[in-house]
Amino acid sequence: MPHNNFRMLLGFLFLLIQSNLFAQSQPIDLNKAIEIALKTQPLLKSSQLNIQAAEKQIDIINNDYLPQFTAGLNPSRWKSIPPSKAKLLDNSLNDLYAELRFNQLIYNGNKVPLQSDLAKISTSHEKVNKIRLEQTIILNVSKAYFDVLKAEKVKVIYEQTLQQLKEHLKTAQSLYNIGKVSNLDVLKVEVQIAVIEDEITKAKNDLNIQTYVLNAAMGRSPETEVEVEDITDEIWSSEKDKKFDEKELLTEMFSIHPDLEKIKLDLDYKSKELALYRADYLPDVYAWGTMNWEDRGVPIGNNNWNVGVLLSYNIPFFQGGKFKDKIQQTEIKRESILSAEEALKQKLELSLKSILSKLENIKSRINSSKKVVELAEESLKSAELQYGIGKGSRLDVIDSQTILTNAMITYSQNLMDYLSMRAELNYAVGRNGAAFSK
Repeated sequence: MPHNNFRMLLGFLFLLIQSNLFAQSQPIDLNKAIEIALKTQPLLKSSQLNIQAAEKQIDIINNDYLPQFTAGLNPSRWKSIPPSKAKLLDNSLNDLYAELRFNQLIYNGNKVPLQSDLAKISTSHEKVNKIRLEQTIILNVSKAYFDVLKAEKVKVIYEQTLQQLKEHLKTAQSLYNIGKVSNLDVLKVEVQIAVIEDEITKAKNDLNIQTYVLNAAMGRSPETEVEVEDITDEIWSSEKDKKFDEKELLTEMFSIHPDLEKIKLDLDYKSKELALYRADYLPDVYAWGTMNWEDRGVPIGNNNWNVGVLLSYNIPFFQGGKFKDKIQQTEIKRESILSAEEALKQKLELSLKSILSKLENIKSRINSSKKVVELAEESLKSAELQYGIGKGSRLDVIDSQTILTNAMITYSQNLMDYLSMRAELNYAVGRNGAAFSK
């Protein structure tokens, strides 16, 4: 029985280890990478804390409408009994004075609601900052993801080329052994193999670097093992025939872009500030009351109370110019924000036009490079056939193989460049959510 339990424990541990290893080896697609980043990026946690702090400021301001209570206790001892205290203290030199006071704000020129509105706008500003930060993280993860795929594809293409060259080497050696070709053909293939092996080493190093960048964009340790799922063909199949309407994108951009939303909030903030400055000319009204006790012992026997309303009005005889300057300063800032909004719209429009132009340019390059790949494949087949029947040279085969390798790499890089630029289009417009749907 003990042996059976031990075997069961070992079996359970083995299954657990196997499941962990399997989970770690599972490739992740782009949406999963973005999901991880939005959960682990430390900057997002900082942004969320800023939102919570701004929300607390609203509560702090709203508390100004609650009654304020203060209490005081003043024990003291006299050298001799003052005539004014004789009745209270009798023959005792000890004096005890206690007071309870409350204040209730009734009216202060609408300052508290205005201050609360300013705090709410600040909270909204922090929320918009968080949205833009999420969009930036999505863009960074998307670009890093496609850079990893680009490096991975380059490595795979070189490895495939290496296998082809090794087959060429076997053929060249066989032909050399039977005297149909010279040793030069064998040497040419061996040199090309050495060149490709060097390229594979470079590709592996680049892949490691791009993986570090992806992990950093996801908010994880750079050394974390990650395998990305290649979904580029699926994305490209849905993107290659897509047309973009510049006017529709501009309308969408101007309605949802976070930077424009922040400008709207800034304008609203300045309007509330103006109203708050003007409220300084209005009086403050408080209700108040006190209850006090004075005696030499406890419990206190002598008490008194007083209630009333306080009208406080500070007339700014010598500071009226200061308030006026503040109002003028705020109005100038509002005009500055309006000018900045117009400049930002121009900048965003230019950015959109540039991205759309680049997308069309890359699409054209993708189509051209794909044709080059197809032609290079035909050229390689022809060169191998000619070489096999003794009418061509090994150099022609190697050159055709090199052209095909470079063409495949160019096509792959153009495809990744398009997908990265497509993610940048979403960011430029100000869209939320994942860059692509699988």
